[in-house]
Amino acid sequence: MFWALILTLCAAFTAGHALNCTGCTAEDWASCNGTVSACGERQKCVSAASELIQALYREKRVTKKVARACVDAGFCNANLSFNFKYASWKIRTTCDGIQAPTVSGEAEPNGLRCVGCIAVPSECTKAVECRGEERMCITVTEKVAGNIMVNKGCATRSACKQGVNISDLLGPVLTGSVSCCEGNLCNGAGTGWHSLLLQLLLLPLVGFLLFA
Repeated sequence: MFWALILTLCAAFTAGHALNCTGCTAEDWASCNGTVSACGERQKCVSAASELIQALYREKRVTKKVARACVDAGFCNANLSFNFKYASWKIRTTCDGIQAPTVSGEAEPNGLRCVGCIAVPSECTKAVECRGEERMCITVTEKVAGNIMVNKGCATRSACKQGVNISDLLGPVLTGSVSCCEGNLCNGAGTGWHSLLLQLLLLPLVGFLLFA
């Protein structure tokens, strides 16, 4: 009876101190308002700042977003980076409701080169220089309007590991198959060795713009 009472009190205390999180998605933190909800047992209130840079013909388009949501604790304090040659996507996250720092600046090349493109597989032949902590080559394959499309480029290890949670935090995206590998141009046609195959909800370019 005594231990049953103790367990009941502990459960009540835990429920009363669940981590609350104000979920939101916006262009900046000043306008990021939403509904308060309690995070699950293995979740944290994660804040993310993201920046998408697109090379459109002779113009460069920069889209910045911020978001906050209850997601898996493994997504805390991450520094994610994707570089698909014609589009690069950077995400920084913090935990427990702390506003994520603004993403800015471009890191120096680190010597790694990967195949980089956003195209049909047969047209994916150009290379891209990886920068900063981008130590992996990545391939994202999805079907768009009945056609197979690939996004190839550079990525950080954290992007390959935590990519499965991106859609939970930044909104709805399309389904894709993602593989990451190490070594210069290892994501070229026919490669698949030493890969970390993941099934996740990710389309870095189109998915990010679905809620723009």
